[in-house]
Amino acid sequence: MKINLHCHTNYSDGDDIVEMAKEHQRQGFSAFVATDHVYPLCPSNNYSMCITSYKMFQQQEQQLKQISAQLNFPCIQGMELALWGEEILVFSKEVSQKLFNFMENIDSKKYSYKDTYKLNIVPLLLQILKESKEKTAIILCHPHLNPNNNSILKPLYPLLDGYEFQNRGHYYFTDKTNINEPRRRNRPVPAELQDKNKFYNSDAHSIHGVGLAGRGNLHNSKIENLADLIAYIKTPQKQK
Repeated sequence: MKINLHCHTNYSDGDDIVEMAKEHQRQGFSAFVATDHVYPLCPSNNYSMCITSYKMFQQQEQQLKQISAQLNFPCIQGMELALWGEEILVFSKEVSQKLFNFMENIDSKKYSYKDTYKLNIVPLLLQILKESKEKTAIILCHPHLNPNNNSILKPLYPLLDGYEFQNRGHYYFTDKTNINEPRRRNRPVPAELQDKNKFYNSDAHSIHGVGLAGRGNLHNSKIENLADLIAYIKTPQKQK
């Protein structure tokens, strides 16, 4: 079985959520996982590129449940959280509520995303993730690992359960599994990630991008809900 862990819908900057779920089912994935954008300093009004409130997040959760029942196909909710210089896929109902509660206390009309660093928000977000680490799965997506951000993001790496080795058909690193693959970046997996699970995701923003997950993430375990997904991500994997 295979699963794609990175996909966007019309709740941020992707295609219709129903069509995205149907396309994942059509392509033989074992579930549909929605990970729409969440920006800590996202304007709360007239902005369609991210989920801006916990109410909106809950609306998506309810729609995913409805789609799952209609298609008899698991539909699971996560998010892509923007940090300063990196993005992470976060899977946790508890953390999601804490993150949105935190964001609602920030005056988004006064500040913008570029103020994330100035307001020292990243350490506060990382603390929220750390507090619920045991019940949360975290994947580093399209990794930058920018040395200029190490002082800010260094506490992030121990929290990670995995990282995207492939995104949209492109490999972010080179190892013995893809040495002859032309769509790779010629850099080794850094020390911060070597003991983490690696994932193959599409980062699809349209139904046409779903197939970019390629082989997807192979699994033998049951993944029918968020708890199953978190357990799968956190389980040490041996993927070729």
